[in-house]
Amino acid sequence: MKEKLTIILVLISLSLYAQKWDVYKNQDFGFRVEFDGEMKTINQSIPVGDANIEMNMFFVDNSTNSSANNMVYSVAHTAYNIDDYSKEDPERDNLVLNSAVKGASKNVNGTILSNEDFILNGFPGKQSIIEIQGAYIHLKLILVKHELYFVQVICTVDKDDNNDISRFFESFDLIKIK
Repeated sequence: MKEKLTIILVLISLSLYAQKWDVYKNQDFGFRVEFDGEMKTINQSIPVGDANIEMNMFFVDNSTNSSANNMVYSVAHTAYNIDDYSKEDPERDNLVLNSAVKGASKNVNGTILSNEDFILNGFPGKQSIIEIQGAYIHLKLILVKHELYFVQVICTVDKDDNNDISRFFESFDLIKIK
């Protein structure tokens, strides 16, 4: 009996250790999220209409880790011209969010399987699933005034129904900045 209890405790300890995620908090861009893996960052200029906007990406690439449930976890942040967003305009916000989903799908030659509205902390968002060859992109977009957050998980089709997708999305939160 004592041996069985020891084995159970070891297995529980190993599973808890394997599920340890790191919390990343970014005051500059106003968010926090939990990542499973080693986070990297990239800053990139993205063409939007006649102008370029800066996109800051924070991601974990687990594509070479065969034991990982998901290939990529990422959060990207970009800010549009603040003057264009001085007044509330739900129609404009919906257009921005839908355009971002369509643009994401077009960039990967994907098919939008779902695209639903949601609200996070009073801000509008879109939750979408995009199908690409052999994988799904689970995407949440949140528009906070003139700032757009892209929160996404990429997983293979055979690992689509895993709890880490929800865990990642549920860990994302907007934080107040002084």
